[in-house]
Amino acid sequence: STDAQWQAHQGFAVRFYGSDTAVGYYLDHARMLAGRTNGQTGVPYNREPAILAWELANEARPLDQVGGYRFWIRRSIETLRDADCAHLITIGSEGPTPWPSYVNTDLAFDHAKADLIGVHVWPQNWGWYSPTSANALAPPGTPASAQQGGLDF
Repeated sequence: STDAQWQAHQGFAVRFYGSDTAVGYYLDHARMLAGRTNGQTGVPYNREPAILAWELANEARPLDQVGGYRFWIRRSIETLRDADCAHLITIGSEGPTPWPSYVNTDLAFDHAKADLIGVHVWPQNWGWYSPTSANALAPPGTPASAQQGGLDF
């Protein structure tokens, strides 16, 4: 897709944070997943040892919907903790990006209630990578993990 198409998609997607109905459906779905039973093991997901963490979304960005985004993070973490207190929770953000003023995330503030910070490492796409940037910006004691990345060879 072109950059203009990507920007249009991003602008459409962030409308989610301002929709109480959409967020409500999301939270209902999260509750359902946490209570679902693994068909292979017979263990409910909220007690399944094969699950490390719940990720709220992949590369969620607030853009111009910061208030709604942070409300969604807080409500989602509360909902998952009520449904499953045995697993870690991560937001699914990319971690530090080369475009902080566009993305509008605040790593420490946004992850204050999360257990794990995800970091996406795409040095060729983004033109940079610093292994210390996520830990330097994270809330104290919150581990970071590389969850996505790659290099072209």
